[in-house]
Formats: sequence, structure tokens, C-alpha cells
Amino acid sequence: MESAYAVDLGGTNLRAALVAPGGRVLERSEMPTPCPCSEGDLLFSVKSLIAQFHGQAKRIGVGVPGLVRPGGQVEVAPNLGWRQLDVASLFQRELDMSVLVENDANAAAWGEFRFGAGAGSWNMACVTLGTGVGMGLVLRGRLYTGSRGWAGEIGHTGVYSDRMCGCGRTGCLETVVGGAYIRRH
Repeated sequence: MESAYAVDLGGTNLRAALVAPGGRVLERSEMPTPCPCSEGDLLFSVKSLIAQFHGQAKRIGVGVPGLVRPGGQVEVAPNLGWRQLDVASLFQRELDMSVLVENDANAAAWGEFRFGAGAGSWNMACVTLGTGVGMGLVLRGRLYTGSRGWAGEIGHTGVYSDRMCGCGRTGCLETVVGGAYIRRH
């Protein structure tokens, strides 16, 4: 098995790593997320990040802060301003490599389960606090995403708040504890 690129498309920062087959990070790079983050901006930024690496890969895993359908279609990524974007096809076409797209909290949960704080456990939850709020679940040793791929999406759980969320609803948990809202309020 060969190395792969790992990319975290954050609402505040874009991060990339070149990762060895056993999970060891070989190189890292990051930059602020372009705002607004159009398809062209996204591709230019990701290409710039991975071009900094000395090693090469033919596969890429992409973590997206939003609702991701199985197969890599992003239903909505509020902190990036995306709706209905097929990130997997976009990356495959432009980067000519094998692509896996997953919700960023699910990707974090799986990483912690395999190589971090959850190693050796059978069930775990990983809550992510950044620009937004997410949660990934590993149940019985498998990533649990639910029937639509959105299990654990706690950032858009309704709480008592009159603040407007990037998803278009009022009163999401993200509007109270997400990094973007904490900075603003």
C-alpha cells in the first residue's frame, strides 16, 4: 500500500497531509480557507497545498464540514457556502486520483478509532469543535453514518438561541458553541 493525501476542508483553514500506509503523517501544510470558497478556489488551494509535499500519492481522502452523502456528494456545507456539490467527481476529474470524501467529524472519529484516543475500543463518539460543531460515531468497530450519511451531525441540533445559522435555520447548537459564532459574539 502506498501513501495518500489527507485534506481537511475547514471553514477557517484548509489543511493537508501526506500520510504513510500505517497512519504516520509524513508532511503537513495549511492555509486559510478562501472566502467565499468557490470550486475553482477550492481546487487551486488544494493543489497548492499538496504541491508543497516532497512525496507523491495517487489517492486522496477529503474531510468536508457538512452533510455528505455516500459517494462524495455534499448536500450542504454551511461554513463553506456550498449546496449540492459533487466534491468526489470534482477532485477525480481535476486531480486524476482515487478520491474518498467523508464528513470531517466522521473522518476524525475514524482516525481516533484507528490510531488515537479510541484505539482498542469497540464503540466511541468523537465530538469536533472548530468553526462548526460535529460528531462522528464508531459502533461495533465500524463508522456509523446512518441511512443518509448524516448520523452524529449535532451542530445543527436545535437549542434555545435566536441566532441564525449558516445552514439557514435559527437556533442550531453551532450558533452557541461553534468557533465562528464565539468569535462574533
